[in-house]
Amino acid sequence: MIIGFTHTHAYPGAKASLHEAGTLAAGPCTVEFSDGTRVPAALHRAGESWELDVAAYRTARGTAIAGKRWRMRAEGDGLKVIARAGD
Repeated sequence: MIIGFTHTHAYPGAKASLHEAGTLAAGPCTVEFSDGTRVPAALHRAGESWELDVAAYRTARGTAIAGKRWRMRAEGDGLKVIARAGD
């Protein structure tokens, strides 16, 4: 499964689409950011929401982004970041 974000990083309020519609499932996945950067990740069920663990990566422009876990909810045909998990 590929989860595509509309920006170069995730943040509360960010939206993501599923490249294979209707395939939201727990397990390993790939996150693709708007600059084309692809990052290994894992999606986990967390009660009524989901948690997405994204590995550390560099944007296409070279900005280092630390690995983070995001709490998300299903919204329409995709996902929306609710908050950083643990905050």
